[in-house]
Amino acid sequence: MPDEHLLPPQLATSVSSMKHLTACLILIVGSSTPAGGQWTIDATVGFAGPMSNSGFRPGLDLMGAVEQRLVRRLPLALRLEVGWDRSITRTDLDALFDPPLPGTRLRPYVLAGFGLYKINVSSSNQTNFGLNMGGGLRYPIGPVESFFEVRYHVDYAPLAAITFIPFQFGARIQ
Repeated sequence: MPDEHLLPPQLATSVSSMKHLTACLILIVGSSTPAGGQWTIDATVGFAGPMSNSGFRPGLDLMGAVEQRLVRRLPLALRLEVGWDRSITRTDLDALFDPPLPGTRLRPYVLAGFGLYKINVSSSNQTNFGLNMGGGLRYPIGPVESFFEVRYHVDYAPLAAITFIPFQFGARIQ
């Protein structure tokens, strides 16, 4: 990411605020680990398709994440992730809710969050705030959980919002 003094004033302030918020959340999450929190690592591969006429090209979508359950017995976690496709690199912080289903090992979940989206479409290279929401299904196979996830992302670019949907298959290791 370029130095903040090279960015337009509004974006520099937003980037600085995002850095401070991320640092605070990392401290909060890190300090809750001894109380029984559980860390996991996620990795996915999938396909991302555009939902807006923005120059975004469909194609391969990759994502890596770390997730931490705040309290072991509650179905709530925070996930920090980095995603990449041909047109957008994103860093998101999501809240994830995954209640257990009685009588099955399937684990549905919903998630939503915000992040920074670095866009490289139509000879434009910019970083903007964005939001995402979606859901998925997990199924444990030994120490690994396989999962399928679909999300809706919107990047609030200055001229027009860029929206896309990644369909991802992944593995989660505890």
